[in-house]
Amino acid sequence: MDKKGDSIRLVEKFTVSIFIIILVVNINLIKANAKINEPFSNMNLNNKTYTISNRISNNNIIDNLLVALTGKVNGYELVLEDRVVGYTSLENNMNNIKDLVLQKYINEINIRQDAVLSFEIEGDIKLKEDRFDVSLLQTNKELSDYIYELSKEDKNNIKLSLKCIDEEIVKVQPSTTIIPTEDMYLGESKVEYGEVGLKNQVREVTYKNKEITESNIIREEIIKKEVGKKIYRGTKNPYDYGMAFLKSPTRGDI
Repeated sequence: MDKKGDSIRLVEKFTVSIFIIILVVNINLIKANAKINEPFSNMNLNNKTYTISNRISNNNIIDNLLVALTGKVNGYELVLEDRVVGYTSLENNMNNIKDLVLQKYINEINIRQDAVLSFEIEGDIKLKEDRFDVSLLQTNKELSDYIYELSKEDKNNIKLSLKCIDEEIVKVQPSTTIIPTEDMYLGESKVEYGEVGLKNQVREVTYKNKEITESNIIREEIIKKEVGKKIYRGTKNPYDYGMAFLKSPTRGDI
């Protein structure tokens, strides 16, 4: 009876152990699926949906079992100036992260998406392949937010370089022309005030961390032509016409 009881207890322990192992595997699989699939939310590789099932079918099955059992995944550390600033699951996730940083940038400086010519994240940023805990994986949005904040705090090591087209309505101040005229005497003048003009100015602008470092005018289009200011100044000499002009009054003989 004792041997039979021991066998039953052994079977029970074995069953419990198997149950715990299955439970741990499932929990880690859920975590792995959640963390690894999250960065793919904005990804489209040749119009093909890329999910955890693709990774499992294409990668070594043993490696995926290790992910489930240990909770660790193969991925990439995002390294800036020899310090790890984030973790991602795919090397080409950087393109999606870059797009999200750009979106935050243009929203903040009020630039249209279709006006962007080029955008670069400048700095000593690189990806280092490694194996780490699945809980360290970050979404593309989390990494893009962190990089964007770093660009504000560490301007010497990381710069956001944006080149875009900028359009602005510019006022054109009226020119001033001085016109001599014999219709008025010396010292007399008359002013005809002009009108401010308007032009649409198109420029190619380069920003570095929200500061304009270069601006070149590409073209200009006159919207409203300015009207110049005219100042007429008299040239007629009053003496030539027998007029007393600025002459001291005289008194009779003494």
